[in-house]
Amino acid sequence: MPRTRIVAITTVICLNVLSIVNAQDNELSKKAVAVLQKYCYQCHGVDFKQPGLDMMDRVTLITPADKSEAPYIVPKSSATSRIWKVAGEHDPQQMPPEDQPQPSDQEKQILKKWIDEGATFPIPERKPRAYRGEDEILGVIAADLQKIPLEHRRNTRYFTLLHL
Repeated sequence: MPRTRIVAITTVICLNVLSIVNAQDNELSKKAVAVLQKYCYQCHGVDFKQPGLDMMDRVTLITPADKSEAPYIVPKSSATSRIWKVAGEHDPQQMPPEDQPQPSDQEKQILKKWIDEGATFPIPERKPRAYRGEDEILGVIAADLQKIPLEHRRNTRYFTLLHL
């Protein structure tokens, strides 16, 4: 078997394995972010009771605002993550506060596993877009040109990536 065929087959297999792994990671991310949204986001995102802490912003969570503080999340290390210390372990500054709904043990384990696996946020699903053919694009351009005064049409330019 020629070497290029072996490389091509290996590449296809690796890409399929990576897509399966990414799908599993994305499911864990969705569950963990749902936990953060359910128990944390109202105060730490919507109301901003702690300024600068947005639970739906990964950069905020992994980068401390003050260099003397530890980050809220240390990817791949729940033991050193501030979020896990206050939400998952028994801490005097427990979050959410005791008078608020508390995450179940299963939800806490999802959060812990998510942090230990890198704390990636879910990849947003893309909605399929309808195909736009050349005739349709030219029709849109023609309709737009009809709206432009005649003296400005000569200098009007359009850019499309249709041909790519």
